[in-house]
Amino acid sequence: MRFVYYGSSQFSEIVLRGIINYGVVPELVVTTPDKPQGRGLKIKPTPVKQFASCNNIRVLTPFSLKEESFIKKIKSLDVDLFIIVSYGNFIPSSLLILPRIMPIAVHPSLLPCYRGAAPINWAIIRGEQTTGVSIFKVSEKIDAGPLIIQRPLDIKDSDDALTLSYRLANLSIELLLRAVLSIEKNDYRLILQDESKVSFAPKLRKEDGRIKWERDAISIRNLVRGLRPWPEAFTFYKDTLVKILDVEVIHDYSSFEPGTIIKIEKSALFVTTGEGIIKIKRIKPQGKREMEVRDFLCGHQIKEGEKFS
Repeated sequence: MRFVYYGSSQFSEIVLRGIINYGVVPELVVTTPDKPQGRGLKIKPTPVKQFASCNNIRVLTPFSLKEESFIKKIKSLDVDLFIIVSYGNFIPSSLLILPRIMPIAVHPSLLPCYRGAAPINWAIIRGEQTTGVSIFKVSEKIDAGPLIIQRPLDIKDSDDALTLSYRLANLSIELLLRAVLSIEKNDYRLILQDESKVSFAPKLRKEDGRIKWERDAISIRNLVRGLRPWPEAFTFYKDTLVKILDVEVIHDYSSFEPGTIIKIEKSALFVTTGEGIIKIKRIKPQGKREMEVRDFLCGHQIKEGEKFS
C-alpha cells in the first residue's frame, strides 16, 4: 500500500518508527514546520522530521496545506492512503479526497469519547480507568469518521500522561498495521460512531494546570498526573509559582482550610484539600530545576500553617 504519513509529535514518531520496523514505509512524510522549542527557544524540527530525515524518507513541512503547489505534489504521488497520527493541523477536504482508497487516522482514545487535541491528558485528569486506541476513516468533522478498529487499554494508577502516551503509541503500531492489512485485503467494516456518547478533550492551556485546593485529593493527583510533562500542575507559595510534579493521596481528614501546609517532613509536604490530604514529594519552583521536596525546603523557610494559594 502506498501512503503519505502526516505526523509531528513524539507519539507520532514512535508510531512511524514502529510501522517502518515492520516494512510499512511511507512514500512521503508531512510534518509541521520547524519552530522554537525548549528554554532556549532554539529552532528545531519535529520528532517526526528528525526520524524521517535520518532514515532517508522524503519530508515536506508546508506552512499551509492549502498551498496549490503542495496539493499538486501530493496528488502526483497517487497514493492509496493517508495515515494521520498526531499531525497538529486540520487537513482540508481538498487533500482528504486525494487518496485512492481513503484517509485514516490514529486517535488515542475510545472514540467517540475524548475527541480533540489532548485525549490522553484529559482521560487521566478526569479519573478514567480505561482508554484505548481508535483507527478511523477521516471525515471533515474532527475525529468523527467511522471506525475501522478499536482496542481498550487500562490506565494504571502509576501512569502519568507521558507513560500512558508511550503505551498507547505502542498499541497504535499494532492496530495500525492490522488496519492497513485489512484495507489492503478489502476485509474491513466502517462502523459509525455513536454521537450520543461524544465527549471532548480540548487543547491544553497553561491555566489548566492551576491547582484548586478545594477539590478532593484524588482529583488533584489526577491533575498532576495528567499534565506531565506539559503544562504541569502549579500553585503559588508567597506569590511564587511552584509546579507540583509528584504527589500521593492520604485518605485522612483535616479541619484546616484547603491549601494549608499542615505537616512538614524531611522529604515531603502535607497539604489539605477539600477532601483528603496531598503529600507533595517532588516540586519545581519557577525558574528552577525539578527537585525533591527536601531540596526545596533547604532554600525556603516554610512553616506549618502557611498556605498555597
